[in-house]
Amino acid sequence: MPAHDWQWHGSRSEESISPRGHGPPYENQATERKPLTWPRQSLTSPRPSPHGDYTATAFMLPWPALFQLAATWQGLDMKKWLHENRGFLLLLLCLGLFRGAVADWNPIPSGSMHPNLLEGDVVLVNRLAYDVKVPLSNISIARLGDPQRGDIVTFWSPADGKRLIKRVAALPGDTVTMHNKMLTINGRAATYTPLGEGQESVGHSISLRTLRLEENTGPEEHEIQWLQHSSLASNFGPLTLPKDQYLMLGDNRDNSADSRYIGLVPRRLLIGKAEGVLASANITGNWMPRFDRFGKSLY
Repeated sequence: MPAHDWQWHGSRSEESISPRGHGPPYENQATERKPLTWPRQSLTSPRPSPHGDYTATAFMLPWPALFQLAATWQGLDMKKWLHENRGFLLLLLCLGLFRGAVADWNPIPSGSMHPNLLEGDVVLVNRLAYDVKVPLSNISIARLGDPQRGDIVTFWSPADGKRLIKRVAALPGDTVTMHNKMLTINGRAATYTPLGEGQESVGHSISLRTLRLEENTGPEEHEIQWLQHSSLASNFGPLTLPKDQYLMLGDNRDNSADSRYIGLVPRRLLIGKAEGVLASANITGNWMPRFDRFGKSLY
């Protein structure tokens, strides 16, 4: 079945990428929970006693244990403690620096990258793929490479600073257009080959039919997913990307808060390139490990 035979219903979205906006209607929807309620009595408010009078709750705290804990901290020799635990503390420091500058892992909390990444996947991220940065910062010391179309990248959202993972769809200098969900980059229309249909649960017990396709934008190809009866943000452009700005799209095109909602992503906000799946568990179901996804490459 040709991809263009699918009928999509809904109003046409704006012809531009919104630098700030609301995300898609399904991504990261959580089950509504009632707020926790605490007793109105505080630690110092009176409570009725069996004798008919009131006793301050504060006087019922375990004061001997608290005094003993305070005495223990006062008697602690910090220099001795640091000396005895210097190996462990050095290990923690090295692990922190390694994760902040060399390699990292990224849990997948939502379905915005279906069908390639699933909720519960833990992805290995190469922080040295593009830049050497000062640990725990966005300060670049040296450039080691440039993102390519098709790279799956982690980055800080320019809208709210949240850590996201999406696919690089267009590079600085590219002119890109999306029409009826289909991309055209630098005058070359991407090709879409249907791979099959399926079902996906979104929101609260809502199931939508999906169409999986192979998207080919030139040098690389990958699977994406469309949701039936959804046409949100399916049209924009033409847009020419400025220097050091990247267009990021989720593979689950109709359920991804990507550059169509948060704007283009500056290079300085890139964290690293996702290389593969370290481990995986079915966090939306029975929490059982998905051993078939352990060590899975993303390319």
